[in-house]
Amino acid sequence: MISRCETPPPLPGTAAGVKIETLLRCYGLGPGNCELWQNCGGGVLCRFDARVLLCGRWDADELSAFLPFLGARSAEGGADELPALPGWRETVLPVLALGGAPPEPKRLPEPDKNPPGRLVYEILSAADPAFPAGAPYLPWLSDLTRRRNLGLARFWTLSGAAAAGVIAQGSGLALIAGVAVLPERRGEGLASRLVGLLARDAADRGFTPVAIAGADSLVPFYRRLGFRETGRQRFLIPG
Repeated sequence: MISRCETPPPLPGTAAGVKIETLLRCYGLGPGNCELWQNCGGGVLCRFDARVLLCGRWDADELSAFLPFLGARSAEGGADELPALPGWRETVLPVLALGGAPPEPKRLPEPDKNPPGRLVYEILSAADPAFPAGAPYLPWLSDLTRRRNLGLARFWTLSGAAAAGVIAQGSGLALIAGVAVLPERRGEGLASRLVGLLARDAADRGFTPVAIAGADSLVPFYRRLGFRETGRQRFLIPG
């Protein structure tokens, strides 16, 4: 049985949990904002627009019926909590957390800690041509601005050629994402410098830095910075 939550239940300190917590702090709970649902086993589901985030244990049969009812166009959660679903395509990616202080990065120019949103967006789009289709500029900028104003996100750039940020924080975690470097500037250590500095900044503020690697091939990059694998994250889209 799945029932609507009138007040936010306790959320676990996981990648999905911190994303849900950040959405609730940014947009609130209620119609047209975030909607929360809970199953009888204590699993929590958050719908925001057509996106769904889940934490806790969920049954494949109940989700197969419930996600279409919600109009979900994507679902995300820990791979040991969110099952694979018939009729949904999946991507499963490594989750890593900082296991100690990151190594001292090589000397490079200091990052810009308050870059224009347009510059960040241009770097993300140049690094991944598919990015603009999934994140149109104005909605992306509006969401980032709201998160920044509440102290829940920050994006830094380096030499106008690399970007990385914390996009959600809460429950003791700071989620690092949006790591991107212009194609012609790769191999210069810019991404390592930025992620290392962001991780140190998050740790200094009392948060454990966490990242979802965009591919298994990126795990060595994070390991060199002191991260270790803690689990897997499953992403689902219909089709």
